Amino acid sequence: MKKAKSDKKKKKISMGFLSKLAIAAVMVYAAVSLITTQVEIVSKKNQLEEVNHSISETTQKNQELERILNSGEDSEFIERVAREKLGYAAPGERVFADASGS
Repeated sequence: MKKAKSDKKKKKISMGFLSKLAIAAVMVYAAVSLITTQVEIVSKKNQLEEVNHSISETTQKNQELERILNSGEDSEFIERVAREKLGYAAPGERVFADASGS
């Protein structure tokens, strides 16, 4: 009889230990998941800030370009862009490139 009672106590103790261990494992998993989620949130906030900054810069550039186009300076602006960025020249004009690199 005593042996049967002691076996039941051991099973109860081991079941209690296993349930505590399972609860602890779930808590650790939840804590790790929470920390990982917080790190992702901070990362996404930083990305959002960078994108908003980029949008702001692009909006400012667009406004400046619209101002130039609307101000009547557009022919000068277009000519400058054509010469500097596209390598165009006026009719009858010769453009020489400095091959020395200086």
